[in-house]
Amino acid sequence: MQVFDLRKEQAWDPKKHVEKILGEVEAGDMTVACWEPGQVSPYHCHPDATEIYFCFSGGGTMRTPK
Repeated sequence: MQVFDLRKEQAWDPKKHVEKILGEVEAGDMTVACWEPGQVSPYHCHPDATEIYFCFSGGGTMRTPK
């Protein structure tokens, strides 16, 4: 089992969102992503992957193909 303290893994950049890979498993990884207010993630799709997002503070809008 892998354990992470997400408070310690946070990283912020006022110019773009920050993604840090925390660990790798089989064909994927565990990543923490941090967005400043108003930042937007580029639209992308991983058709053969499962993505789970947890919002720890603030809020946002997620777009999906459907």
